[in-house]
Amino acid sequence: MTASFEPKKIRSFLAILLPDDVKSQIYHYTSPLRRLPLDLKWVAKENYHLTLKFFGSLTKSQIDRVNLYLNELAPQVNSFFLNYGGWGLFPNQRHPRVLWVGLGGAALNALQKLWLELENDLSKLGFPKEEKRFHPHITLGRFRSAANIELLFPIMEKSPLAKEMGSFPVADLHLMESKLGPTGPSYASLSAYPLRTKGPS
Repeated sequence: MTASFEPKKIRSFLAILLPDDVKSQIYHYTSPLRRLPLDLKWVAKENYHLTLKFFGSLTKSQIDRVNLYLNELAPQVNSFFLNYGGWGLFPNQRHPRVLWVGLGGAALNALQKLWLELENDLSKLGFPKEEKRFHPHITLGRFRSAANIELLFPIMEKSPLAKEMGSFPVADLHLMESKLGPTGPSYASLSAYPLRTKGPS
């Protein structure tokens, strides 16, 4: 009898990564929240990112398919700037599951258009569409319960991150690998896909 082996699969997602200085600034302004007795699992600073598409576990052939598509798409998409700032909770304050910082600005429409194009094209390649509405954000932490949640709001309201803080350039997309470990996930970029940069006018 010939033994059959499951092909190796890689837990993957498509993301926009943040510059180190932006990650450090966000982390700095969340420090007061980290001292609160919240039932919250904080995301490590180096893991801050914007998820465009979560694939789940992919085989090598599926990754090759994604690679081929993104290598064709990325050069057709203009690079852009994203603004960051503003707090929020998913799904709401009474039943919090995720604490986040928002992303948007003048390029929000372009980002929404890119996300929709990714969803439509990738669904044709066999990857199911996302059921939830796209809400660009950086996940800061995930709640295990709403214990002491009321302590969060006064500090959030006074934080500089309650308003738009600044912007950062988006020059490429990244196919990421996510490895789950006892202390939380670790991420590594498998491939980068440079966006089109505008030449001098």
